[in-house]
Amino acid sequence: MLDVKDKAHVDGDDGASPSARSDQDAVRAHLAGRLRVLRHRAGLSQARLAKSIGVTPSQIHFYEHGQNAIGAATLFILARALGCGIADFYAGLDPMVDDGAPSARSLDAGLDQGATSLVVAYLSLSPEVQAGVLGLVDNLARLSERR
Repeated sequence: MLDVKDKAHVDGDDGASPSARSDQDAVRAHLAGRLRVLRHRAGLSQARLAKSIGVTPSQIHFYEHGQNAIGAATLFILARALGCGIADFYAGLDPMVDDGAPSARSLDAGLDQGATSLVVAYLSLSPEVQAGVLGLVDNLARLSERR
């Protein structure tokens, strides 16, 4: 079973400056959102992913909501279980190398649970299906504006 004591120096007084702590929080939030997106893309429930890496579903929930930091070893194990690379977790974090993937901050900023779920589901679709869904939603929005 995976030892999940990855949270060291995140919640306590680790001597980090306020800006460094803010950066740490931003990275943790980004990784949380990417874990959620990558898990949905892989078609796994929290429970199934948890079982595959030897943690509880609650731990996956804590990771996905940024309540617990994801350590380097855990990130490696998660990437293997999700069939992706470690770099996929960092996609979109640095604006200079942004691949267009939404960060946790952009997913959660002002969106309710339903809207966030819709975005995550949309991201799991192929580009062709995404285009069709976008066209459908655009048409529905235009119809709604006419009323």
